[in-house]
Amino acid sequence: MKHIKVTIVAIVLFVPFCVLGQTYKNENAMAAQVSAYNYYKKGNLAKAAAEYRRALKYDPYNYKVHYNLGLIHVMNKQYPSAVNELEKAARGDSVVKKDALYNLIILYGKYLNDVDNAYRYYKKFKQIP
Repeated sequence: MKHIKVTIVAIVLFVPFCVLGQTYKNENAMAAQVSAYNYYKKGNLAKAAAEYRRALKYDPYNYKVHYNLGLIHVMNKQYPSAVNELEKAARGDSVVKKDALYNLIILYGKYLNDVDNAYRYYKKFKQIP
């Protein structure tokens, strides 16, 4: 009986901390995204990129943040980093998958002069309804 009480007490104490930890993480990720957007609108791409990277520390699988960071890398002509971020944005069931693939086509075709990779991403792009 004593073990059951200890288990119940542990669960009652532990669960709220897990929920609070997740809330804290989500709030920090969202605050970093808002800050990044504001820096972007002001034309400060370096600070916007830093804020998007901060958001990814809290939410590393956020496809939209990877997408936005990839676009900033394109604007800064940091093409390898742009490819890396846009590929992450195009994974799985990403809500920005089609946009990320489209930008990879442009990136490879226009900026990197790599027709083979541009075509490879074009084939993936055409498969999405």
